[in-house]
Amino acid sequence: MTSNRSRFVVLDGARGIAALAVVLFHLYSGANSFFVHFFLFVDFFFVLSGFVLAQTINGLGTYDAITKFLVNRFIRLAPMAYSAVSVVVIIQLGVNLKYLLSGNQIPEGVPLDALTLLFTFLFLQIFSLNSQLLLYPLWSLSVEWLSNVLASVTPRASTRGDFVFFVIPGVLLLVITTFTLDNSFLGNAGNQLGRGLFGFGLGLALWRAKNRMESSGRASLHFFIGILLTVLVLFINHFSRELALFVSSPLFATSIFMLYKFEMQVTEIWFGGCFKYLGRLSYGIYVWHVVATNILSVLSENLNLKIFELGYNFGIPRLIAVLLLTALLTELTIKFIEAPLRDRFKDA
Repeated sequence: MTSNRSRFVVLDGARGIAALAVVLFHLYSGANSFFVHFFLFVDFFFVLSGFVLAQTINGLGTYDAITKFLVNRFIRLAPMAYSAVSVVVIIQLGVNLKYLLSGNQIPEGVPLDALTLLFTFLFLQIFSLNSQLLLYPLWSLSVEWLSNVLASVTPRASTRGDFVFFVIPGVLLLVITTFTLDNSFLGNAGNQLGRGLFGFGLGLALWRAKNRMESSGRASLHFFIGILLTVLVLFINHFSRELALFVSSPLFATSIFMLYKFEMQVTEIWFGGCFKYLGRLSYGIYVWHVVATNILSVLSENLNLKIFELGYNFGIPRLIAVLLLTALLTELTIKFIEAPLRDRFKDA
């Protein structure tokens, strides 16, 4: 079974659901232990990214092709990230100005020094703690960008390149940082890079091996197994975070394979339009939701809007407001920044 499709509706929807899971993690993990496991959905992003980009990466053979690939990836990652960071900087400058005008000392908050901003805009967040404080979700974009660059420039002659350059180094970094450097900045940076390389490499390998992997059964069974494996990742993390870090990417890879098989077997996807829209917003949801949460927190604090507080009606109004504001910011970024840039560089 082969496919030249560039978009997969079910996997797009899965990406959007994973982004929503990360939103729940950031909003509720401090108040509800069930959501503390949802941070692992970032590993789902890594595997899925490697899977959907593998066909393009495997076709890179010339300098022009590599350049075009990296430009397209930068245009995909940078506009949303840069826009969100810019809003964070503006909000922090406004907060700082408020303290200055009131004659109070500016408290330690979001760092705005030149080095922090440089690491942020160069997608080197994993190497700067201050850069991660500026907008934490960008650490995974930093890892993904580094993975994209590495995948584009490493030799593809070896069919084991996915393991040599990604999976094996990723696992080694996880081993070292989990058991020797945990709870340190260096350990955190190595752990983040290890998770990214491990997941991205498995995604690349999965695409290459998908047609040789047999999985008989009805489409509904593939779909059910794909969902069940995702739940299993959360179940494992409940008992052992260390074990979950090592098995989450392989289980997510198997889940993605099952969902891919499901999509290849069916001719019509229920709620396909919703899945496509979730896929369209997924990246923006992941990047913008922290900014949206901060905006609502500022409004709640300064305007005494109790409805936006986490304790009001189980935080449901706050969650709805965050998602609506996130969707709005995402759509605005796509329409006025990302789409014009894509048009500008589409023939580059």
